[in-house]
Amino acid sequence: MVLNDDAGILNKRGVLTIIASKLAPTVALTWRINMNTVTLYTTETCPYCRSAKSLLAGKGITMQEINVQRAPGKLEEMVKRSGRRTVPQIFIGDTHIGGFDDLAKLDRQGGLMPLLA
Repeated sequence: MVLNDDAGILNKRGVLTIIASKLAPTVALTWRINMNTVTLYTTETCPYCRSAKSLLAGKGITMQEINVQRAPGKLEEMVKRSGRRTVPQIFIGDTHIGGFDDLAKLDRQGGLMPLLA
């Protein structure tokens, strides 16, 4: 998600702050939306990784990508967290979603956005 300073700020923990006065100058409220961090373990050549990133980006969801080919020890971390050796492995907060098919199914069933709140 890309935000400019006129709309709001997304900090490192995934907390979005929107300044209402920018949206309606007569109102001086601040809303905070706590969003769980979305983490994707990926590789550079994986088409399912690209599909997962595309699905999330299309919904404006900010994600943390960990490339297990380039980051030493991250493959082992992924296997320990997920119990799986295939990519992508997707987590929302500490909840393991699974791979792209699992993410797409969750989205089709309307369960993706509630997990982010």
